[in-house]
Amino acid sequence: MAPVEKDIAESPNPLLEPLTIGKMQLAHRVVMAPLTRCRALSSTPQPAAAKYYSQRATKGGMIISEATVMCPQGYGCEHRRESAAAC
Repeated sequence: MAPVEKDIAESPNPLLEPLTIGKMQLAHRVVMAPLTRCRALSSTPQPAAAKYYSQRATKGGMIISEATVMCPQGYGCEHRRESAAAC
């Protein structure tokens, strides 16, 4: 990770300070973590996923998108398989 140019203690709100991670330039340090929403059908993300993340995107921000389930056991518990379409 690239060194932080400004001491975090000097900033009034460090979350709003820019950050460089490798070749990525982030406008702020608020990152949306990955979620498991189980909305992919047959392990294929649907258009609703793109809409969901675009509604939460910010200029210069970072979103780590969700993964899809590769097999029925990937849901983690038995009842999720039946209710996956309703997630």
